[in-house]
Amino acid sequence: MEKDLALILLYDEQKRILLQHRSEDAPALPGYWAFFGGGIEKVESPEQSVRREAKEELGYELKNLF
Repeated sequence: MEKDLALILLYDEQKRILLQHRSEDAPALPGYWAFFGGGIEKVESPEQSVRREAKEELGYELKNLF
């Protein structure tokens, strides 16, 4: 099954990347390190999806995407 994804690449001034370590009971890629993000819903643009995922996974509202 193919699904469109929107991922968030978060990094600091020193170009260090923030990753999430997925729990062992995660439905996809359990135990792996991954970027934040997820599937794009049919009614969303990629930008809307990234903003929603940041809010859901990080509790953070993105201000600037670029």
